[in-house]
Amino acid sequence: MLRSKSLFAGVAAAAIALSGASYAAPVVWGGGSTLAGPYYQTVFALLNAATPTATFGATGATLNPVDPTNSQLGYAELGSGTGRSQFETNVPNTSHSGNLEVAGDDIAYGASDAFISASDLTAYAPLEPTDGPMIQVPTLGVPVTVAYDFTPNLKAGKTSPFAATLKMTDADLCKIYSDPNPTWLDVASVDKVYLANKALFQAVPFGPLSVVVRSDSSGTTFLFTQHLAAVCPSSTSSSAWNWAGTNSGAGGAISTWPADGTTASAPFTGTTPNFVGENGNGGEAIFMTTGGTAGAAPANAIAYISPDYTSIAPKSGHSTSLPVASLVNATNGTAYQPSAANTSLGLTNPGSSATHLGAPSTFATAEVQTNWVPSIATPTEGYPIVGYTNMIFAQCYANNNVATELRTFLKDQYNGTYATQIANAGFVAVPKAFVTEIDRTFITNTNAYSPSLTMQAATVCKHATGATSKASFIGR
Repeated sequence: MLRSKSLFAGVAAAAIALSGASYAAPVVWGGGSTLAGPYYQTVFALLNAATPTATFGATGATLNPVDPTNSQLGYAELGSGTGRSQFETNVPNTSHSGNLEVAGDDIAYGASDAFISASDLTAYAPLEPTDGPMIQVPTLGVPVTVAYDFTPNLKAGKTSPFAATLKMTDADLCKIYSDPNPTWLDVASVDKVYLANKALFQAVPFGPLSVVVRSDSSGTTFLFTQHLAAVCPSSTSSSAWNWAGTNSGAGGAISTWPADGTTASAPFTGTTPNFVGENGNGGEAIFMTTGGTAGAAPANAIAYISPDYTSIAPKSGHSTSLPVASLVNATNGTAYQPSAANTSLGLTNPGSSATHLGAPSTFATAEVQTNWVPSIATPTEGYPIVGYTNMIFAQCYANNNVATELRTFLKDQYNGTYATQIANAGFVAVPKAFVTEIDRTFITNTNAYSPSLTMQAATVCKHATGATSKASFIGR
């Protein structure tokens, strides 16, 4: 059983430093989620400029609107599974292109859109005696958008009869992601318009549909397939699919999707050439907008992707012109765009199948890290594919400046300092009730039990119990 030491501590670890470093301005290495990567790059750059106690990653990297390998400003976009596994073992993934984390330096934090699994805890266990329990906490509420390219084959001089925004149901998504040869006619609303206007179209109304998916260990895939597993027929999904992608062992069992021909090590891919695997949300955006190595953007394609890379978040700094589908909430039949308001509506109407909705308020619940991350598969109102992106970190850090910097980041993350950046990225803030308990339990120690859970607590993180205030810290 792991202790969820602190949301504040958790996100705080987002900036953790070199193990045992004693110099005044340590470098805080970490990374993971590409869904929230552009957001972290932005706010870490702001924090680096404002508080020189410790530095998040390397400074001076160039933010590129799409390419994640050239946008590592204090944060390495590795994918959720890789970010988690390198934190759990404290070994940087130096093979990842563009990774600014340095071999020999401690991995201060990980970031993931999927919850911690039993395998994560096992991998981390050897480090727990020194670093303290691994902690995960939600940092942002997020939607997973469905971006698309949509080009009907019309006869010369004919005008498209389709609405400006594509509308899709759960059944449409289930069909596309289980059909070996999907087309836009798998979408009921598209098929209906086509049948009513066949005279406007060429003999083949649409070209081949490219289904762009993640080939790496993706938390975005986790959130997306969590929803599909809950709403799709059992004939096309099961409870055995490993979301971890090609990074074997980095994830947890969520669903099998699709069932035909897909292996646990490569979800979606391996079925037909119609499924295109890409690394990172940025990699998906590159393919959707330019075709990647193919050299031409596809005329017809669909991708599940962070709002950062779409038209829904035009101020993110990474956005493209990609439109996003409106998704129909199956409970009330209303179609929702993945706006901040509709994401919040989904998160606050989670449905009966959701778990961990209340913030822990006792020691017994607070010390279990999984209790800090709500799981929402099928909200009853609002945009239907929503969840939380999380950070993981250790309780103890050998360099106290790292802990100081982490507290600064967490306070800013939860007190509204980055409200503009959150909105620009297409995300929403963590609910106030959670923030209150994070502060009480992990930062201000106003709960009776909080000293033993607090980040950098002297009773836990000094070299010996009863050590003086000047004694050095143990930890990462």
